[in-house]
Amino acid sequence: MNKIYIHTIPQQLNTRKGFSSRGCMGTSCEDSCCRFGCDVDRESYDLMHLHRLQLEKLTETSLEESFESWSGDTEYLGSDSIRSRVGASGYCVFHNPLGKGCVLYMLARTGGVSKRIVPSICRLFPLTWQRGVLFFSGERGEDVIPENCDCCLLAEDQRKTALETQAEEFFDICALPEPLAT
Repeated sequence: MNKIYIHTIPQQLNTRKGFSSRGCMGTSCEDSCCRFGCDVDRESYDLMHLHRLQLEKLTETSLEESFESWSGDTEYLGSDSIRSRVGASGYCVFHNPLGKGCVLYMLARTGGVSKRIVPSICRLFPLTWQRGVLFFSGERGEDVIPENCDCCLLAEDQRKTALETQAEEFFDICALPEPLAT
């Protein structure tokens, strides 16, 4: 199975809080992170093409019109990524036109489609990576998590860390060396 190699998880990720038990669907952020499009792994892209009829029906957009160009970044599943476009709604073309969330997540939950159809960058959020180092989104200065995003609220001590809330996705997507650098 294809994995993203992570060799370093900084110590501060052990204290950064993740989503509450409601997950991203329970936030009040109005899908702020979906306003930029996303980097789609080659593997996710291929799955989208396998299920293109379902996707195009849900998004009312052809897959050919849904993407920019390939990045050549080999740090993604399938060794490349392509950026999704932002649609007329101001959200990623895969945003649910009927409300909160993403049609890719909807297909993975209810359409019998592998969850790998959802890009890794979306599945791991609020975690992200660069050159084998795992980060909390917003810590690199390039990407900014909107202030009203539930994953940024650090006051709820009963909440789990982002590493804990994203563990299932992390271990499906990422590979770790032994021993791990911190």
